[in-house]
Amino acid sequence: MRRLGVTQELLSLVTGLAHYLKLLIRICLQGALKLERETQSQEGLTLFLRDIGTLEERLEIESKKDSRPETEGYVARTADNCAVCNKSVEDRCYAVKDRRFHAPCLVCANCGRPVGAENMSETRWDEASQKIICERHATPAAYGNFVQVTRLQQYVHLLRVAHARLLATLRTSGALPHTSGQLERHHTLQELLDSLR
Repeated sequence: MRRLGVTQELLSLVTGLAHYLKLLIRICLQGALKLERETQSQEGLTLFLRDIGTLEERLEIESKKDSRPETEGYVARTADNCAVCNKSVEDRCYAVKDRRFHAPCLVCANCGRPVGAENMSETRWDEASQKIICERHATPAAYGNFVQVTRLQQYVHLLRVAHARLLATLRTSGALPHTSGQLERHHTLQELLDSLR
């Protein structure tokens, strides 16, 4: 039963990873085609594909690093949910530190005033009460500096979340070692799945 649960969780994580990767590729291809259309040039798609071609070299370098410290923040259930409504954030949003927020959720918890895009400099997050508040009702511990997150940036973030959770699940199930010194590189997803059987 435990193995079945792990397998279902892995399937869900791999499906999520593939979904976000597909969305990112679509956004990038649309951007490349839009660039070609607006600049009357034929190079947008070529440049995008050239950048994709260099990914293997960058992945080779990244595979030699221990990614656990960088990915631990992405494993938490709060990494892909709105800090106010606790629902998934899958499009444009706002962020402060490691928190994400839907635009409609940016309402002062004390006075009910929207503090979204027009008043970002007045928007504060109170970690202690877990509430959005306006500058007028802010406590000394509340902090601001909210930034707008584009759709592309959010999908990159969600891809990182899915990847970090997949690695954490694989480490927990024993399919991957817990330390980078013991980490054996799996060249294909099939090799990885074969190791789980």
